Amino acid sequence: MSQRHQIQENTKNVLGLAPVDSTGAANNGAGIDTLAHANFGEVLTLITVGSASGTPDSFSVAAKIQQSSDDGSGDAYADVSGLTMTAITTNNGVGEIHFDKGELTERYFRVVVTPTFAGGTSPKIELSATHTLNGFVQVPQA
Repeated sequence: MSQRHQIQENTKNVLGLAPVDSTGAANNGAGIDTLAHANFGEVLTLITVGSASGTPDSFSVAAKIQQSSDDGSGDAYADVSGLTMTAITTNNGVGEIHFDKGELTERYFRVVVTPTFAGGTSPKIELSATHTLNGFVQVPQA
């Protein structure tokens, strides 16, 4: 079995946050059901940013992982302690949050990405996030 085949059997990418032009508000990603992806053991959440527009003097993009027992339909999402990233402060930057499934105590998780701007005229930046679920026991179903 080739290494590429083994990687495909042991990982699955899931959209965390569709690309969005953000003006500074918190951007809540989609809820990921851990039961629907029951065979993963760890997650690598990759956050990407584009180039800031509106000529801000500076910016910072923060991200964190939140969890909920019911995907937010009745129970609010809450931050998971320690699951944050080092802020991105450069155009076309990348950040990551890596965690084990065991760090979650609820069924659903999501990423929240928040930019902060200093100065500029209506500044905004494109954001997106992808979760790579890793450590499957069997090949994940599409």
